[in-house]
Amino acid sequence: MLIFVQVPARSPVHQLLPDTFYIVNFATDMPIVLRIKGYRFFFFSNEGLEPKHIHIEKAEASGKLWLESSVEVEYFYGFTAREHKEIKKIVNDNLELLKNT
Repeated sequence: MLIFVQVPARSPVHQLLPDTFYIVNFATDMPIVLRIKGYRFFFFSNEGLEPKHIHIEKAEASGKLWLESSVEVEYFYGFTAREHKEIKKIVNDNLELLKNT
C-alpha cells in the first residue's frame, strides 16, 4: 500500500520543505523492531534527517516517541492513559535495541 505523508513539523526537513509530502510504501519502508503485548514498534526507513524515534501502533491507535537524550512523546492517538505508561515502560526497557536498530 502506498500513501502520502506530510513531513512532520518537528523534522529538520520541515524547516526547509514545510509543504513537502513523501510516499510511504508500507510493504518495504516500515521495518518492525519489536512486537510486544499487541504493540508494534517500527520506524520508517526513509525519514531522513529526523532525530531517532520510534512509531507505535496497536489496532487503530498510534504514537511516536523521540529516543534521543530522554524518551519524549511526540504524540499518542487513541491510546488510554494506562497504555501511555505501558508504552513508555516498554520503550525504556528496550531503549538500546530501539536506538541501535
